[in-house]
Amino acid sequence: LKGNISISGTLCIVLLASEFFLPLRLLGSFFHIAMNGMAASDKIFKILDLPEPQTGEKILPEGSLDISFKNVHFAYEEDREILKGIDLYLPAGSFVSLVGESGCGKSTIAGIISAKNRGFTGEITIGGVPLSQVKETDLMRHVVLVRHNSYLFKGTVEENLRMAKSDATEAEMNAVLEKVNLLGFLQTQDGLQTKLLEKAGNLSGGQCQRLAIARALLRDSAVYIFDEAASNIDVESEELIMDVIHQLARTKTVLLISHRLANVVNSDQIYFLKDGEIKESGKHEELMQLNGEYRHLYDSQMALENYGREEPLSDTNKKSVQKSTVQKKMVNESIASYEVVTMKKRRSAISIMGSLIGLVKPLLHIMLAAIILGTAGYLCAIFLSILAGQVIVH
Repeated sequence: LKGNISISGTLCIVLLASEFFLPLRLLGSFFHIAMNGMAASDKIFKILDLPEPQTGEKILPEGSLDISFKNVHFAYEEDREILKGIDLYLPAGSFVSLVGESGCGKSTIAGIISAKNRGFTGEITIGGVPLSQVKETDLMRHVVLVRHNSYLFKGTVEENLRMAKSDATEAEMNAVLEKVNLLGFLQTQDGLQTKLLEKAGNLSGGQCQRLAIARALLRDSAVYIFDEAASNIDVESEELIMDVIHQLARTKTVLLISHRLANVVNSDQIYFLKDGEIKESGKHEELMQLNGEYRHLYDSQMALENYGREEPLSDTNKKSVQKSTVQKKMVNESIASYEVVTMKKRRSAISIMGSLIGLVKPLLHIMLAAIILGTAGYLCAIFLSILAGQVIVH
């Protein structure tokens, strides 16, 4: 009112100004949150308004099932066709593989068989029953899809296994865990009551895949589809998983999708896909004799895997090769103990922070000086603005 202001009044105004500014900034952030919520709710309501997909009411026959594709077309978008007239046949109790470069339609075929991809044209039958007429719950009971990133839920190992078979006995669960060589490791923990984090974050990649396969085996379905189930894991786990798949193929209809052609050599039938079409089909030996794209891809992969390896052993060193079988058994037996050591080496966030503090301890005096100087500079900036205001007023 008198046209001037004291230092205390200036300081009070500066402090009150910040108190007015912070709520306004929060209001702006709340506005963005509200707009994001409205956009998300629009998408949710659009999904809820979608019509229910039409499913059949027929039941699949019991026992082994064959699968047939005749002139099947599929597209996620109208102007981009993914599958272009696919014809393939999986005899009951056979081991069939789909191979090809990324984006050729392998996983799309797996999604169609498991009814995750709808809207195809052509004829698909499972056990002689058209796929479109099969009851969805019955299809899920007869067809199991195992992907490279199958979801494992937070809880216990037993709870995750019972999702496949709610009335499974402890002996049945231990049996499937033994098949995937995971029982030994779990027995060193809490057995079936071993706690799992979300997505089984406290297990290694190989352990997660083996647990997902154990859950699929517990389902005991007629058809198994493995979509890159042995990818992105260590060599030992890949060998174990492939052994389980080969044993399963003796009694079930198995469709294996793999980028690594060494895993499909023993298949009853191999389909090579490219650009949504089947370019070649046959057994491994037949495809190699064709000297086509399959052989070119196989030779390229083998050359890459064998790059840098030594020449074949001489006769004097062949005795060491004979030990490989024994060594492989030793590796399998040591996996459980190795995984135990790996689990024990996992450290908490607190211990990691303690280690980081120990690393920067020599720089502690510099860090304290920086904090003190920074605080002093901040206070100086405030008081300088107050003094400048006083000068302007006078």
